[in-house]
Amino acid sequence: MDFIKYAAQGNDYIVIDPNRVTLPMTPENIKKICDRRTGIGADGILHSPHLKGGGLGLFTYNSDGSTCARSGNGLRIFSRYLIDHDYCQSNTVRIALLPEKHLVEVHKTSAGNQFVVNMGSYSFEFEKSASTGQRPEVIFDKLVMLAGHEFSLSCVNITNPYGVFIPRTANTLELSTLVPEITALDILPPRCNLLLAKSIQDNCIELTCWEPGAGLTQASGGGACAAMAVCFEMGLVEDSALIKMPGGNVSLFLDRDGSSTLIGSVAQVCSGFFSLDFEKTTDHAY
Repeated sequence: MDFIKYAAQGNDYIVIDPNRVTLPMTPENIKKICDRRTGIGADGILHSPHLKGGGLGLFTYNSDGSTCARSGNGLRIFSRYLIDHDYCQSNTVRIALLPEKHLVEVHKTSAGNQFVVNMGSYSFEFEKSASTGQRPEVIFDKLVMLAGHEFSLSCVNITNPYGVFIPRTANTLELSTLVPEITALDILPPRCNLLLAKSIQDNCIELTCWEPGAGLTQASGGGACAAMAVCFEMGLVEDSALIKMPGGNVSLFLDRDGSSTLIGSVAQVCSGFFSLDFEKTTDHAY
C-alpha cells in the first residue's frame, strides 16, 4: 500500500509513509499527487512518520507543493493513521511538527473516530518583517469594504496567518466571489488564509475557508480556531462553540490560557498503490 486518503469534515489529506514508500516529496510530485483530475486528489499530503530519534515527526504539504506549519485537521488525520497502523499503542499521540519540531498532543476519544487536538494559543500580533524589520500592525475588527458592503476584518496568528471577515450588515455574498478583491488588500499578512464567518448566534458560527495553497476547502481546523478566537474577543460567542463548515462541523473550546481545543471526526476515504504509469510521471520515480 502506497497511500491512504482520509477526510476530516471534507478537508482531505493523503498520508504517504516514508517507511513504506520512497517517493520524494518535491513540489512537482506533490502537485501531481494532489491533482483532482490526473492524481489522487487532495488538499494536501501528510508525509510521515519520520522516526529519527524515536519520535513521530510530521511534514505537512499543501496541494501547491508549499509547506504548512500546522493543520488541525491534518493532525487529527495523522493521529488516526498512527493508531490504525500500530505506531502508537495508546489513544494519545505526541507529534513533532517538522521542521521546527514543535510538539503537539492529539487524543482519540471513546466516541468512535473523534479526535481532540490542542491548537495552541492565538495572537493578533505577527513576527517582524525580515525585509523591513517592522512588525505588521495589529488588525482587529477593522472596517473594510468588499463588493460595496461593510465587513469587519481581524488577522489572527495561530502558527499560520488567518484573515477573518465578518459582515457588518446582512448580505448574501460568498467567499468565492470575494477572494479576488480580498487578495488585493495590502494589509493582510503574506500567504494569509481567508475566512468568512456568518450567521453567528447561539454559540454557533457558519464558516467558509480559502487557503493560498489549496483554494476553497470544505473545512479548516486552524481556520475554525481563528474564527472562534475573533468571535470570542468580539463578544459574539462564549468560550465554547460549534463551527459549521461546508464539509461538516467541529466543536471548539477556549481554555483559560488562551489555547484552542478542537474536536472532530476523521474518516478513511480510500487506500491504494501508485500505478506504473503514474510513477513514470514523477520526479525520481521509485
